[in-house]
Amino acid sequence: MTKQEFEQFNIELEASGQTLRSYMDAKGLPIHRYYYWKKKYTIVDLPEQPSGFIQIGPGEQAKYTMRLEYPNGVVISFQSYPGSKTLLKLVNPKH
Repeated sequence: MTKQEFEQFNIELEASGQTLRSYMDAKGLPIHRYYYWKKKYTIVDLPEQPSGFIQIGPGEQAKYTMRLEYPNGVVISFQSYPGSKTLLKLVNPKH
């Protein structure tokens, strides 16, 4: 399901006046499918918050040097994207 189809699905759900469970049953869809779509399309559209970070994806070249600065003064600079897993481990070592 595309994002536009999911948005239309939500409009139809609201207009039906039914609960989510009864609407999904009427459509012959398991309820977990709705929550999958909701999670998928909600994460993509999080509002941009000024955080000092730039978002880049796999295969994209960073246009800026990435800098990770810890409270104890340690600074790590990247000239290219180190990958999500590496960044996650550096930001939250418990992962």
